[in-house]
Formats: sequence, structure tokens, C-alpha cells
Amino acid sequence: MITGDVTWEARLRRVLLWINWAAAGVGLVLAAVDLGSVPDLFAAAVLAVGYATTVHVAVVRDLDYAPWWPAVAGTAVVVAAVGLTGGATSPFVLLLAAPIYDATIRGGVVPGATAAVVAAGGILAVDAARAGAPALAAPHLQLLMFYALIVVVFSQTRRVLVEEQDLHDRLRAASLVDLERLRRLEASHDLLTSLAELAQVSELNPVSVGRTALRDLARQVPFTAAELRIADAEGDVVVARRGDGLDGTPLHFPVGTAERRVGELRLWADEDLAAYRPTIETMLRPVALAFDNILLLRSIASRAVEEERLRLARELHDDIGPAVASLGLGIDVVALQAAGDDELEAHLGALRATATRIVEDIRRKVEDLRTLRATSLTEALAAAAGAVDAEGPSIVVELVEHRPPRQADMVHVTAIVTEALRNAVAHAAATRITIRGEVDRDRGDVAVVDDGVGFDPDEVPSGHFGLVGMRERAAKIGGTFEVTSGPEGTEVRLRWGPGLSEAA
Repeated sequence: MITGDVTWEARLRRVLLWINWAAAGVGLVLAAVDLGSVPDLFAAAVLAVGYATTVHVAVVRDLDYAPWWPAVAGTAVVVAAVGLTGGATSPFVLLLAAPIYDATIRGGVVPGATAAVVAAGGILAVDAARAGAPALAAPHLQLLMFYALIVVVFSQTRRVLVEEQDLHDRLRAASLVDLERLRRLEASHDLLTSLAELAQVSELNPVSVGRTALRDLARQVPFTAAELRIADAEGDVVVARRGDGLDGTPLHFPVGTAERRVGELRLWADEDLAAYRPTIETMLRPVALAFDNILLLRSIASRAVEEERLRLARELHDDIGPAVASLGLGIDVVALQAAGDDELEAHLGALRATATRIVEDIRRKVEDLRTLRATSLTEALAAAAGAVDAEGPSIVVELVEHRPPRQADMVHVTAIVTEALRNAVAHAAATRITIRGEVDRDRGDVAVVDDGVGFDPDEVPSGHFGLVGMRERAAKIGGTFEVTSGPEGTEVRLRWGPGLSEAA
């Protein structure tokens, strides 16, 4: 069958209507002109008009009576009308072209040839019955050649049109495939553009990449919830979540390059996402490249920092440490020689105490430098930001971390900033939250700033002890904790380092 919106077969059937009624009309006119010499005219007219009407209804209503045998049966009906009105000289002999044409355009050369044989054989049989013996005359050969010509011409026409329609269908299918590929490429391009803009305005970290990827993915894929993870030495770490309803079994999509796996995407959905798999895989490619670059840069930086730490540890241990220790021994020798001079002994004792303290500080520094690097504060805060509901405000980590805090301080700093972040998400009605500041081992200055509605720090509702707990943690690391709030937003600031607790 030829397919399409307005098919060639449908157009050829409309041509059948013209042939059908034209032939029937010619037959009726000729029969009326020679009324006296045409036997059984009424019965033949009923058969001819009945056939023409049946074909007309089938074409108008677009009835598909495949297989093609009804067209051959129609040929037999018209042959009966021809037999009633004179055989090869019947005024309805031209009407036989209609069922032959119908059989040809529906089934091709074989059905058309079958109808033509039925038509020619039927006329020959009628004339033979009238004459009492078979008589193949010139009119019979002319009709046979005419019907054969109809079959050849229109079967070839049908073949060409079927091939053209098949080519059209294949081109259309290929075009739809190309359009789908283009749509996926556009979605991937949008994500790449978002990541490029993100890299220009802030640090390209896993949290910002994950949140951007899930936001753009939600525009293309109808999931209810999503979770993006990045690979870590101790297992995958969640860097971004979006949506609600993490219950049930998620779909797992690996995130990786040709060389290695760098993460995983988990999707929860109420419908089957099989049709969206190519789109998801295409959009995950730039995410995989971003994650791979982040992990690669982190590894390079980690090795460089580790090598520098070991170099500094060797210099402190082998050069500066022994030199200060020798200075202490020299002070001890001078102190023995200055016995009896109380003022000098006091000065030398102070110098000795200072030298001892320096030696102890050097030992601690060497121990810290030789200890494997702990997780940085930036990574800890990025993970905390990734755990926040992705439907909330955008969270940006802009922290300059020269060296991570000591492990004992890291616990309290992370807890304070995480609590401030959660409070801002839950109560500030903010659109953007920024974690910024600078950290260098024993000292730091970190602030959580939002653009929300603000609040009065002196009028905290009863039963809320978040600020109290944060102040207590700040005191444990010898730091200060400040809250500044107004209609333009809130800033929670934590500072720690030598001398801050005394100044506070």
C-alpha cells in the first residue's frame, strides 16, 4: 500500500471515478440511441449503474478493500452487463476499463492482468455462446490489446509511484532521526554554554556543575527526582539533587569518558525513560568532561601540594630545626657562664624559652606537613551545599583556601557554616547564597551571605538554639561569630586565628 497524508493511491482512485462514470454514461447514451436493438437493456443498466455507484461509495469513503479480488469481482459484474447487451458490440464494453484499472492500481500487474483476462474471456465466452461456437474475431483481439495496454501503463505508473513514495518515507524517517539528533545536540550545546558561563563567573566545582546539569536536564527529560554523583577515592559523593520523591528504584546512568568512570546519574520517574536515553547520554558527555577535568586538576594540585609540603618538611627538619636547637644549646652554655647575674639569667631564660617554643612549633609543623592532606574545607562546604534541596536558592562557594584548617578546627568550622547555610535556605527566602572568605591553616575568615528578607538576631524564637550552638563552636576554636541582618539580607561571619579570642 502507498502511504502518506494524501496518497498517490487515493489520487489514482479519484481518477477511477472519472473513468467509471464516463464509461457508464457513454454506455447508457449509446444504449438509449439504439434502444430497439439492445436486449435486456434495463438489467444491464442496473448492473452498470450499481457497479459504478458501489465504486463511487468505496472511493469517497476511502474504503480499503484489500486484497484486490473485489476489483476482479467487479469485472465479472460488468462482463454480465456486457453479455446482456451484445457482447463485443455492447455499449457497456468501455466500462470494463474501470475494474481493470481498479485492480491494477490496487495490486499491480498480476491483479490487473487477471481482471483483463476475465474481461476478455467473458466477452469471448458470451459471443461464443451467442454464435454457438468459439469465434475469436478482430474485435476480441482489439479489446484484449486495449485492456492489456491499461494494465501495462497503469501498473508501471503504480510501480513508479510506489517507489517514489517509499523513497519519500525513507527520507522522512531519516529526517526525523536527524531532527532528533539535532535536538539532542542543541540540549548538549545549551549545557556546554551554561558550564562555560559558570566557569567565567565562579569557580568550576562539582556542585555548580551538578546543579547546572540537572537544571538543563530537567528541561529535556520528564523525571521526578535526580541525583548526580562524582567519583571519589572513598566512593561516590552526591554533588547535586533535584526534585522530590527519591523513594523507589532509580535508573542508573554512568558518567564517564572513554578512559574512566567519573560519576553517576540517578533518575526517578513516573514513566518509562527509555525513549530519552539517547538525550540523557548526550547531555552527560559535557558533564563527564567537566568532572574529569575537575578530578584531574584536583589530582595534579594534590600532588604538587604534597611534594611542596614534603620539601618544606625536609627543610624544617634538616636545616631550620637543628639550627634553632643549636641556638638553644648555645644559650644554655652562656647561662652557665653567667651564673650569679640575675638580670642576665632572666634574659637568657626568656631567650631559651623562646627557642624551645620555636623548636616545638617546628616539630608540629613538620608533623602537619608530613601528615596526609585531609579533605579541604572547600570540598566539605561544596558537599554540604550539594546536599541542600536543589529547588532552593543558588549556592556559590567562593572560598580562597591556601591550606585547609587543622583537623580539630575543620569539624567546628564545617558545622558552623553548614548550619548557617541551612538556616538561610530554610528561613531567608533568598535567591542566592554565597559562601566566601579566606582560609590559611590556623586562621580564617568565612562568611555566609544571602539576599533574603533578613531577621532580628536579638529576637530569636524560643526553642531555636542554632545561633547559640554556632557561638559555642566558634569559642571552642578561639574564634568570633558575628551576625549582621537587614532587609537586604543576612551575613553570618566566622573568624578564627591567633589573638582573635583575646580581642573578642
